[in-house]
This record gives sequence, structure tokens and C-alpha cells, in this order.
Amino acid sequence: MMASSNGLNLSHATYSGSSASDFYASAGLGIDYFVVDGVSVGLDADARYRDYKSYGVTTFTETKWTQFSGGIRFGVNARLGESISWYPRLTLMLTSSHSTVTPLSTSNGEAPGPAVSESSVGPAMNLYAPLLLHPASHFVVGFGPRIYYDFAITRGGPYDGSQSTLLSADFTVGGWWGGEASDRKEADGAHPSEELKHEKSAELFGGPGQIVLTSATDASITHRTYSNSKGSETYLTIEPGIDYFVTDHASIGGSLVIAHSGGTGLDYSGTSTEFASTSFGLDLGAGYNLRLSTIASIWLRGKVGFGSVDSSVSSASGSNQHTRTRGWVDVSAPILVHPATHFFFGAGPFLLHDLSNRDQYNYENKATRLGLSLVLGGWFGGPRDLATLAPLGT
Repeated sequence: MMASSNGLNLSHATYSGSSASDFYASAGLGIDYFVVDGVSVGLDADARYRDYKSYGVTTFTETKWTQFSGGIRFGVNARLGESISWYPRLTLMLTSSHSTVTPLSTSNGEAPGPAVSESSVGPAMNLYAPLLLHPASHFVVGFGPRIYYDFAITRGGPYDGSQSTLLSADFTVGGWWGGEASDRKEADGAHPSEELKHEKSAELFGGPGQIVLTSATDASITHRTYSNSKGSETYLTIEPGIDYFVTDHASIGGSLVIAHSGGTGLDYSGTSTEFASTSFGLDLGAGYNLRLSTIASIWLRGKVGFGSVDSSVSSASGSNQHTRTRGWVDVSAPILVHPATHFFFGAGPFLLHDLSNRDQYNYENKATRLGLSLVLGGWFGGPRDLATLAPLGT
């Protein structure tokens, strides 16, 4: 069994210097079961809702958006060596999406226009073919191409009559458990020796020398097009992040974020709009893993970061451009479940608060985001890193 493409996020953001806000809720389940050696079937389901208020070129709008999708996926894991494999998966699904944009006010004194809605319902296809690296038993990381095609036709709104195609290359973090080999072999006899107890302790998450990667690590490039429009969008994200346990329980970590997006699209009224955004960020912090049992723990983490964002939106009506520098603090406390050695998943609360956020006009607009999120990842290294118990796909 393999778990990947899972997600859970519930968050609300407010801003100190504007009326903008963002409420977001999502839940995703992606899980695969190997029915025979190298061949898997799986389930992929996703539900999302977002209600956000934002500023465009001349209009302040509220957007409400819902999306549901679900289907089955089929995969073949081809082993290319002891620690590498290729795992293409095809998902066939049904999707439903609906959004409504309501203009609330304008900056040019004109009366806000009427609300605009669009929706689509129909089949979709998602083909993802990552090359997987197995750095430790039960833990995988990978990168590979993806093609997503939505057969559903959008009705209403500026993209009326369109179908969308997404081409991308994405990084993935996942893990597996089950199979012929026992995930957590018990000692022979009712009373294991002290030496064996020490060895078992070294296998637990949070030991000294362990290197941890989670689903917060990301690398992707995405290009989306629409069949009935000249609009297109391109997104690039490079977000390496790592944590290292310097002693038993105590970790240090950091991440670097470089992101760029840009494209040409249609706003709610059908006006051609160009947008671009480039951001940079770096954060450093520390953590403490509190073991509740051999299969559960709480990983308390806190980070302090600094970065900048340069964004612009423009149309025939004008432009809205900001260059912002910001500093922030990020704290989280997920409860983790460790179903197999080197792999974990869990969820918990987080708080992301801007200590400062100023634009080129020295205007302060600090964001505060509070929520609940899923964390999924694995670890390798440490004093007693286990050899692979059994390869993925058995």
C-alpha cells in the first residue's frame, strides 16, 4: 500500500491594512494498493472550498469557489534498481466546479457590476509518471511529468465554452506500508533484551542524525491553457526544505522558496488581464518531537523567515503593482502517526503571522493565517538506518 497525493487544509487569513481576506478548506485522499507485484489500483478524491476577497486593477471583489473530484487510478511500478523505480499512474475521474465573483467596490467611483458565475461538470484524466527514489525503507521521493485534461466544458463566465489542459512536472513525497515483510518486526520471546530495546529506540522518529523531508518540500513547473481562449498561466516553484535532528528529540531546519507566476487571462467581466508575481523567502527554526508511543508523536516546530514579493496586475483600465518585503513567524504542532519505519503522516494546528509587511510606499499590511494542515513525510540517516525491508510494489 502507498499513500501520496493526500492533503488537508483549513485556514483563514486576515490583513491588518486592508479588507482582503482568505478562507480555504480542502481535503484530499490518494491511496494505492498493489494487487500483484508491480501493479496497483487506487482511489483519488478531492474536495475544496475557497472564499476570498481581493483587489484587482480597479475592483475589489469576493470570489466563492467549490470543486469536487473523484475517481480510480491504475499504476505500474517498474523497478530500475534497488533504490529507484518508475511509477506511472493514470487516474480517471469525474469533476465538478463552481465559482461566483461578486464586485464589492471600485477605485474609480463607478458602480460595481453584477456577480458573474461559471461552472463545469464532467470527466477528467490525470496521468502522472514520476521517477521515484527510495532513500530508506517505506519512504519515497520523486519527480516527473504530469498531464491533466478536463473534458468538462465551462458554462458561464469569461471562459464560457472552454476546456482546460494542464502540463506540469511535479515533486512528490510518499510512503508505503504492508506487504509480505512486516513493517515492525517484534523481538523473539516475550522479554526482549536491553540491547534490542536500544536498537528499537534508534528506529523511532526523532533520533540523532536523522534527516527529514516532508510534503512542504516542493518543486514544480505548470502551464495551463484553455481551448476557447488565448489565456494561459505558467507557475514555477522551487521550495527545498529539510529538518535535521541534532540530538534525540531536538531538530533544526530551514527552507528556501523561489516562486514565479505569470500569464494572460480574463477577469470576471471578460477583460484581458496580464499578471505576474515573483517571490523569494528563507526561514530557519527549531523543533522538538515528543514521543507519545512507538507509533505516535507530537512535533512542535517554530520558524522565523524573511522574504519579498513583487506582483502586478494590469489591463486596459490601468495597473496594480506592489513590491513588498516581509518578515514572519511560523509555528505548528502536528500529531504524527508512524505506520512504518521511516514514514509518517499527521495533522495539527499552525499559525503564520507577519511581523512586518511593507510595500514600496511604506504601507503596512500584515497577514495573519491560522489553520489546520496535513503533514506527510519520511526520514533517513541516523545511527541505525535500516536497509530496505522490501521494495515498493510487492
